[in-house]
Amino acid sequence: MAIKNLKQFALIKTIIILVIFIAVHALLIINIQKSWAKIVGLKNELANKTTLAQISSSLPSVKKNVENKITELTRNREEIFKKFFNNDEEILKHINRSAEAANVSVKSLEPQDKIKIMSGDKNTTLSELPVKIKLNCDFKQLLIFLAQIENPQKYIRIEEINILNNSQDTWNHSVQLLLKAPLANEIRL
Repeated sequence: MAIKNLKQFALIKTIIILVIFIAVHALLIINIQKSWAKIVGLKNELANKTTLAQISSSLPSVKKNVENKITELTRNREEIFKKFFNNDEEILKHINRSAEAANVSVKSLEPQDKIKIMSGDKNTTLSELPVKIKLNCDFKQLLIFLAQIENPQKYIRIEEINILNNSQDTWNHSVQLLLKAPLANEIRL
């Protein structure tokens, strides 16, 4: 009876944590869109300031101020860009590192077709790479894995999660996830 109560408490605790993850997921989607809009805006402002620097080459003090602003804008833009993945391989390595850190058994890892989300201009696009993952793990390992996946250094979100209980082994579960990771492709200035 005590084991059953302990398992129910653990399940309730896990459900609460998953609800928190869902809320974080919604905020992440908003943050990705805002960051992308900021990247596009910074790129346009950078192009304008570069043009202004070329025009104002005869005015040394104005030119220096404009060059400083260009440097600052470039730095801000690059900091935001670091949160996006550059290619499919980088996403898959991130997932594998997260699984290893959580001691999770990955049964399959299936990248899907890319989905184009937004275009900044002819040189910049934002797409998403959906990845289907099948894992075997307990709830603690799953939560560690989810915390590793959704970290503040890179944007990645959990679109779907299914947990199938194993009646023979109540501690290990089959978990199916659908992750979506944004890919920012750009030809640098």
